[in-house]
Amino acid sequence: MAEELKITLESLGQLDFVMAKARYSNKINAWAPTIVSGAKLDIKKGRHPLLPGDAVPATISLGKDFNTLVITGPNTGGKTVTLKTVGLFTLMTQAGLHIPAEAFPDGYFYPGFCGYRG
Repeated sequence: MAEELKITLESLGQLDFVMAKARYSNKINAWAPTIVSGAKLDIKKGRHPLLPGDAVPATISLGKDFNTLVITGPNTGGKTVTLKTVGLFTLMTQAGLHIPAEAFPDGYFYPGFCGYRG
């Protein structure tokens, strides 16, 4: 009897975890990233999940046509937020979370996180 209760409790915990991830994904209007081989990163209109709705979304592509990215601009121009968003999206993908970015109309989701070089 104790073993059955333990298995039930573990199953309910896993189900609760999956449902929490689904609710969070729905709340931030997130999509499942596509993971492919290679060191590429492609984000279309990615939004930092902790910033309010009026924040400007970022589109970032790296590893397809070029492998270096230079971000310049004035103070409070969003450079740091953009870099933190890329890092956060990478961690969210590795944790199995959906990311708040625009999806392609044909069903393929953006961004296509393709590799991580740490």
